[in-house]
Amino acid sequence: MIDIHSHILPHMDDGADSWSTSLNMCQQAVANGIKTIVATPHILNGIYKNKPKDIEEKVKILNQKIKEINLPLQILPGSEVHLSADIIEAIKKKEILTLNKSNYILLEFPHTQIPLHIEEILFQMQIMGITPILSHVERNLKFQQKPALLSQLIQKGVLAQITAASLCGFFGPIPKKISQKFLSEELVCSIASDAHNDSKEGRGSFFSQAVTEASKIIGHQAALNLVQSHPQKIIMNQ
Repeated sequence: MIDIHSHILPHMDDGADSWSTSLNMCQQAVANGIKTIVATPHILNGIYKNKPKDIEEKVKILNQKIKEINLPLQILPGSEVHLSADIIEAIKKKEILTLNKSNYILLEFPHTQIPLHIEEILFQMQIMGITPILSHVERNLKFQQKPALLSQLIQKGVLAQITAASLCGFFGPIPKKISQKFLSEELVCSIASDAHNDSKEGRGSFFSQAVTEASKIIGHQAALNLVQSHPQKIIMNQ
């Protein structure tokens, strides 16, 4: 299985706080059947100023540490990009690290709203050859209030990712219900962990369980596609 959303790199954002935590997260991921993780530290959110070269350097270090303990896991570079006024310019200047340097970008909306003129911004990305993947859509307040808004964006070529823990009820009944709805309406391209730490509440530990939950709604093979073939196409830039 492939996890395209994880805050597994230490000292880059509100995710892992040490290399030890990172390695514990790696071990938890492998225990859940994950073989590949895209490291996606926050950027452009006004708090964290992670640069592509810094992300790639820590990915290299983490992969070396994984190799030293013979863990069957690969870490790839990426980022979770907060939607901001300068995002298009940042893409043009190559200041943003896409998912494994592909043409797919993991895009984060503010949790309580869908920004004005969002369709125009997304369209500008698309004409640059970039496909936006909206992160944890089930936890966005506006999508919760008006789920049809996501369908409208999907119809325009945007993709959507839901969080494994949401589907398993960790964030409460509303995100779980919305996750189920988005799955049943075939609006989801990927289930990911959005893991931030190595605690039992770190989200990564719900990955296998989320596949089981998704299988109840869309069938086992369709659920597997959300953690295998679909994210594989993303990291392979297909």
